[in-house]
Amino acid sequence: MREFLKAMGLEDDAIDTIMAEHGKLMTKSIEKGDKLAEQLKAAQEQLASANAEIESYKGMDIEGVKAAAADWEAKYNKAQEEGAAKIAEMEYDAALKEAVAGELFSSEYARQGVIAEIKGKKLPIENGAVMGLQDALTAIREAQPEAFAQAGAGGPQYVPPENALHGAGIGRGPQPQPGALTPEAFKAMGYMERLELKEKDPTLYASLGGK
Repeated sequence: MREFLKAMGLEDDAIDTIMAEHGKLMTKSIEKGDKLAEQLKAAQEQLASANAEIESYKGMDIEGVKAAAADWEAKYNKAQEEGAAKIAEMEYDAALKEAVAGELFSSEYARQGVIAEIKGKKLPIENGAVMGLQDALTAIREAQPEAFAQAGAGGPQYVPPENALHGAGIGRGPQPQPGALTPEAFKAMGYMERLELKEKDPTLYASLGGK
């Protein structure tokens, strides 16, 4: 290129200036070309990755995945609802048993029958109290007087396990009949009642055959 410019009659200084500018332009063009090549390579890699992803989806059962997700969601929601209902039932049962703890029954069968009948009425609970309980007990007492015992009347009086615990100094509530916890009452106790006894009085628990 220099020879060509000399042939045109240009001075060396002018040729040097032109050559310098031409070099700058060439460098910029090369750099721009390299950058475009890098961008093209990156785009090609992204395209290849996208094509591979698409190919992986072709063998996938999308509808099956959607159905499985919906099924698991339904099972989860059902489990949540059943768990909440179970907790509410346990809380209701505990409140109801506490509410009738001061009543004297002729037997465990009578006690459970009265509790079941009251529970069937689905009486509401407010601030831990069973609303309408006394009216329900009065109606049951009139209809089934044999289910209840009279204090000091000399008839049979059943002491439920939780009240027997009160007699042993455990828990809260009235004590319809004083006395130590008997092996029979211990056998009739539920799991939570036995656990409470074990924590409060491990010696007594062991003496009654607890493990």
